[in-house]
Amino acid sequence: MKSFLSNLENLIGEFRSEEYYSIYARPSAGKTLYVLEEAVNLISQGATIIYLSTENGFEGLFEEWKPKFEEKFNVKVTEQNFKIFKIYNLENLMDFLGRSINITIGDKGKMTTFLVEEKKKNIDTLPIHISKAKNPVIILDSFSVLFREDFNTATQNFSARSDAVGFLFATLKEIMRKYNAFTIMLHHASIDPMNLYNQPDKMRGGTIISYYSKYILYFEVERKNTMRDYRKVFGVRLAGKKDWVNFAWLRIDDSGYHDATITEAEEAYSRK
Repeated sequence: MKSFLSNLENLIGEFRSEEYYSIYARPSAGKTLYVLEEAVNLISQGATIIYLSTENGFEGLFEEWKPKFEEKFNVKVTEQNFKIFKIYNLENLMDFLGRSINITIGDKGKMTTFLVEEKKKNIDTLPIHISKAKNPVIILDSFSVLFREDFNTATQNFSARSDAVGFLFATLKEIMRKYNAFTIMLHHASIDPMNLYNQPDKMRGGTIISYYSKYILYFEVERKNTMRDYRKVFGVRLAGKKDWVNFAWLRIDDSGYHDATITEAEEAYSRK
């Protein structure tokens, strides 16, 4: 399956089964808008979307943009080809993935613990839904919210947090392999790609994300007012390519995302 954006396809190629595609951006950078538009594009190619939403406000954004994207891609979005599941926390997500975990929040100065329990036998799990789906695509929006409450940044929690991140990725990988699916995962970020001292593996999730994701994109929001509708997309990690070297320009308007050229971006930047 192909992205509707040629500039992104030049970075990541076609979407491949059993792969993670991680997208980082600051809040309100337009990452949910992008992945929603990409989802409708993939539906037009025969995919079934399994959308796991941890964010507030997704429903309103979905209803606002769905008619525009249906017209753009000439496809009807239904409950059968776009399945939305609300996820409240990490334990809730793992339960939906068919695994049971237990997270005990440590008191001040004490360690948070993470334990894996027996496999769940619920009838309402992702494997059940995905087994009935044609060309399944999993979208998790977003990864970061799942860890915000259960794991703070205290050093004593690093071990449990690392175990939890690894278990989540490994469990999803097993499901993707079994049902020939791929996953697009959104993450929060607050990094400056031009700052050589600020590395992507310092973001929530750490190096485990880089271990599992061969394709990692960072959507940079330019600070200049004339650039507010442009996104510079960095290839943080692209299989077979150097990190942070390749990039693409995109533009947003009231119909969604579009490819943009370097010339367009330069002209927008030069305007006062």
